[in-house]
Amino acid sequence: MSDKRSSKTPASQDRGLEENVASYVSAVIGASQAVDQGNESALRREEKALKREKERLRERGTAGQRALISLLRHPNPWVRLDAAAQCLAFDRDAAEKSLEQVSEDPGLAGLTAATTLKEWRAGRMKRPAWKDLSGGSPER
Repeated sequence: MSDKRSSKTPASQDRGLEENVASYVSAVIGASQAVDQGNESALRREEKALKREKERLRERGTAGQRALISLLRHPNPWVRLDAAAQCLAFDRDAAEKSLEQVSEDPGLAGLTAATTLKEWRAGRMKRPAWKDLSGGSPER
């Protein structure tokens, strides 16, 4: 008799990752909307959800990293910004390119991306909490 709890199929793992990514995107967008509306309680709720989804993506290792890299092309600048901030830990070049693109946005996302990039390059930003799966350390 097999133990169904421990035998996830690749399809169910993909579905779980897709749900994780969708929840991550929803939390980023929800947080940006809460900021726009000045809704502090909604912002706290979305930040809590975002923290949970980031941890779930980290637990997925390289699959979580690939998912975040794919979000660097998302149409929402806040999603690209947040994903890029995470990707600085494991794909610095792609993350910096995305931050540079978002920094051209005339809104708050653009200003935040420009500041993030400036602080990262100056070495004043804490490295995102991702395991370095490549065996090396990303340079700033």
